[in-house]
Amino acid sequence: MMLARIFTLYPEFFPGPLGKGLYGKALAANIWELETVNIRNYATDKHKTVDDTTYGGGSGMLIKPDVLANSLDKNLNSKERIIYLSPKGKLFNQKLAKELSKERSINLICGHFEGVDQRVIESRNIEEVSIGDFVLSRWRKCCICNVRLNYKIIARGTWKRNFCRRGKL
Repeated sequence: MMLARIFTLYPEFFPGPLGKGLYGKALAANIWELETVNIRNYATDKHKTVDDTTYGGGSGMLIKPDVLANSLDKNLNSKERIIYLSPKGKLFNQKLAKELSKERSINLICGHFEGVDQRVIESRNIEEVSIGDFVLSRWRKCCICNVRLNYKIIARGTWKRNFCRRGKL
């Protein structure tokens, strides 16, 4: 079984579309597992502050590096692959999807505000991946696209082999 773990400030948005159709049936049948990690739970101040100004100046806010790093450190081991969905990352294509579908877990950081502090990306060896040259209104849509494509590839094998033949899907 593959685990999709999504680090987000809004865990209530999941599973969303991932809980519907074949993906939802496969989730209910324990073909894959979805776990959300609420980044806000790792804030240490009384207000659970998760945003801060950019370190180098500029406009907008970022997810605080200490809060994100703490959420990653408490939920992952050092060998797990972590992906930050970023417009400047390498293109998420069929080849990368096949590669990721072989992993036991996929850990996705669902950015908010203007994104994530680059120091966390570099210190945790996080891969930056882009789903393409277009604009989405919410970061969580990137997570859904990434997870759905990975499970579509897995579906060609595991889902069909284990469930479609037995009439479970």
